[in-house]
Amino acid sequence: MWSIINVPDHNRDMTNTSLEKPGNGCDIQPSSRQDPVLVRANYAMIAGILRENFSQWTPGLKQGQYYHYQRWQCALPWGRRNLSYWAYTLEDDVLSSCKLYEMVYRSKSIDYKIAGIGAVFTAERNRGHGWALRLLEKMIALSREQGFDGVMLNSDIDPAYYERVGFSVLSSRDFTIRLSEDYVKRTVQDLDRRFSSARDEYSTIRDVTLKDVDAMVRHHRRWLPHRPYGVSRSEEYWAFKLSREMYLHKNSALAWPKQEIIALNFDKHNGGYALFEQGSKSIRVLEMIGSEETCHSLWGQLLRLALRRKINVLRGWEGSAPVELKGVQLSNRTWSRPMILPLNEKLNDWVRLKPCPLLELDHY
Repeated sequence: MWSIINVPDHNRDMTNTSLEKPGNGCDIQPSSRQDPVLVRANYAMIAGILRENFSQWTPGLKQGQYYHYQRWQCALPWGRRNLSYWAYTLEDDVLSSCKLYEMVYRSKSIDYKIAGIGAVFTAERNRGHGWALRLLEKMIALSREQGFDGVMLNSDIDPAYYERVGFSVLSSRDFTIRLSEDYVKRTVQDLDRRFSSARDEYSTIRDVTLKDVDAMVRHHRRWLPHRPYGVSRSEEYWAFKLSREMYLHKNSALAWPKQEIIALNFDKHNGGYALFEQGSKSIRVLEMIGSEETCHSLWGQLLRLALRRKINVLRGWEGSAPVELKGVQLSNRTWSRPMILPLNEKLNDWVRLKPCPLLELDHY
């Protein structure tokens, strides 16, 4: 049996809250209380949660694949240390549940511990009683107790729901660039004229693989200090994120798009990359990483690629919007809207930042 932890009684370090394996000598202790409690979900609880939320959240996977996909994430190196399931329970009934991602964000060369909340779920039989809000209140208290600097989540519903427990919505806009052959040619010529010293002879366009992780880590670390804040990505974090996308591309019935990369001077200090996905007639730009000159060169290559592939639209989160290009339109996003509850006053300014610097790859 997997262990669970009653929040009022535990004293463990939350830097390692991954699911514990059976046989560790920890037994579930029956509670004499009749009030709901927050616990770290055991194996049986997780199985029940996945059975109930499968129809709502499956990303095009069959039920067995969905169950394997979720458990497999917990077994990846980053997942073992940083991903756990939590449940608000009354006796044997899971009233509401969520995932906890233990993240590190960096701002002005300072690291901040962020509790990322995802997959907040209440089974239909328990809805209408406010259990999800109670769960969030308990998770916020736990995060404060364990020294986290803030709590973040991404909302697919009206943010007003999470504002009830103290969250503030961050700017959440998408950029759109509608393409024509004339627009692409004029824009590329303008970029070439303004940044004639850019060197892209060492560039490649291909599917991203785990072999790219080392170089992507280096380029992202050099780029991050120039941003207001962002996720500090380790090699294990990169592998976790890319592996999830590869799994869905291989197994989803929804034709989950593969991730592609434009790698520019990848093995050099002045290099960078563009990470993107292609739909039928559109390209979604996940991130553009490198110096200003490198990013201009990457945008030029992406526009040329779009023209060759007969792409009509480029899209992405505002954190990757090319402010130097003409024709960029911004619109409010109604899904995956980032929200934050600062527990450290140094994070208060993040709420007012526009554009929001978060990148799509980091959403949870």
